Amino acid sequence: MSGNEIKYREKDSSQTAQTASECGVLGVQIVTWKVDMEAASFYVQAKGNKAGRPLASPIPNCWAVYSDLPHLEQIAYSIYKSRLLDPMRIGSVIPFIRLREYRSVLLMAARLHDAYDPKSFEVLTLIDKKIDLMHQQIQTLARYQAALACKINTELNIFPKP
Repeated sequence: MSGNEIKYREKDSSQTAQTASECGVLGVQIVTWKVDMEAASFYVQAKGNKAGRPLASPIPNCWAVYSDLPHLEQIAYSIYKSRLLDPMRIGSVIPFIRLREYRSVLLMAARLHDAYDPKSFEVLTLIDKKIDLMHQQIQTLARYQAALACKINTELNIFPKP
């Protein structure tokens, strides 16, 4: 090992220790999820094109977030939707975010927890519900469109029965 590698590792471990102490002060803990773990406040997808997305239930390749902060999940969601995590995604085949990078962003946001306006979270939630409703309407219209196209083709006898 060269001297540079040793210095890098020492610096990296001190950053991890500092982050761990910040976690304790803020009451936030972010760990890699395992099947036998107790239920977390929320989960975060670690890999894939939606890495960084908060989840209500765990999936493979996610992190468990334990916290007493009441709006931390909404803060994590606003970070995800703002695309702040996009530059942190790495990997050529399956994109992923490093846990330490995600932890640093979420802890920075948690430190500013009191500055967030809860009404903004409500509006964000309402917008999501409206988007979901519009997606459902689009799917329904697409089914009606396909049914109408089938009816037209049947009436024109484009595909005669053998």
